[in-house]
Amino acid sequence: MIKLFEDKYGEYMKGFFIINLNYKLAGRPFKFDDLSGEECATFVHEYIHFLQNVTTTHGINYFNNNSKFIQLFVSESYKFDKYIPTPFREGRSSVENALEEFERRQFYKGDDENIKINHVKDVKIEAEELLEEVGLGELNSVCIYYDDKSNPYRFGALCVEESMAYLIENQKFGGQFRENELPYNACELICEKIFPEIVGRKDLIVAIAEIALMHYDSGIMFADLIKQLKGSDTKFLDTNQLVDFLKDKVSYLYNKFDFETQETSSAIDFLYPQNSEFGIVNHWIKKVFSNMYDYRKECLNLISKCMDLPEDKCKDYINGMINVFGLPAVFDNEYNMVGLEANMCLALVPIAIFNIFKGRNKKCYLYEYCKASNIPTINEKCISEPWCQSKNDRLCPFALFWSIYSLEDKEIICDG
Repeated sequence: MIKLFEDKYGEYMKGFFIINLNYKLAGRPFKFDDLSGEECATFVHEYIHFLQNVTTTHGINYFNNNSKFIQLFVSESYKFDKYIPTPFREGRSSVENALEEFERRQFYKGDDENIKINHVKDVKIEAEELLEEVGLGELNSVCIYYDDKSNPYRFGALCVEESMAYLIENQKFGGQFRENELPYNACELICEKIFPEIVGRKDLIVAIAEIALMHYDSGIMFADLIKQLKGSDTKFLDTNQLVDFLKDKVSYLYNKFDFETQETSSAIDFLYPQNSEFGIVNHWIKKVFSNMYDYRKECLNLISKCMDLPEDKCKDYINGMINVFGLPAVFDNEYNMVGLEANMCLALVPIAIFNIFKGRNKKCYLYEYCKASNIPTINEKCISEPWCQSKNDRLCPFALFWSIYSLEDKEIICDG
């Protein structure tokens, strides 16, 4: 089971466009303007993750790779007459660089453990040697050495994303204050060691984080940008001035952004085949990526610009983002759907497929969502063998995908 960006208030499922909120929204139409206090702050935090996912190079690449991994799972399944062993292991794949790509993705992500620390002893750029076994050679990582621990906390894209979302939530929407907590304070802690003069400028830290996410290796990029700013005497009034100062130095980042954006169409077409019931979801997600492209090309601080605004204007800014990019799949704590225009259970199918191949739990990820939505095909097979639903006359969302890719005669078995 994949759970990213999770805490007791809510979570965003990266690469799958799902926000789960740990409070009840049933019985009222969802309106961002109606949210207040911790509910508002939580939603903003998770919505920032959605924006990171669809408007940055790292986020778009993560989505594209989700599609590629699921394509790999499906293609490898055709090798088996009936029983597909899981969890899927990239090292066993006939695709030469499958394990390399999976390990690279994990490396760029960095550590994700939520821990409270006392102090940071040092921040070092160190070569990671373990990945040489899968052909990646040496890759540098930003390592945070803290307290009396000998093993560092690896600062990667997840730290950048969480720090950025936390600072917006806390500084502009009154969200929970955190101190010396990884990954949420990671960017601030990095700044304290490399460039302490910038620590008080939360707006600039958020903007630097956003620019760093335009690079695949966002952790290294963030540290590099901080070092560049440390060597400059330039003073910045707001994030716009920071972007003006850096834009020529980071213009190359748009090359990979353009490449990843072009890749989204085929990624979407595989996950949500056009000429099928998935077509409406296909259209919606392509619309999201199409809308974001011009905005991002014009604005490196598309998200962080809200840090320049007074608090009473920030809600309007987020509303503007919702009007342009829409809402992902938003669910409350009773699995009631309150967001996305398309058929929600169909929109969730890729994460159910991913988890079946990568997890050890045979229960369909969609089960609680389908139950809350009164999907008529729900039954006990959803808990133990959801792939068997593809043999029914009426197909559930999971079985629809399973059938489109001609997997009806296949079954999943746990291979330890």
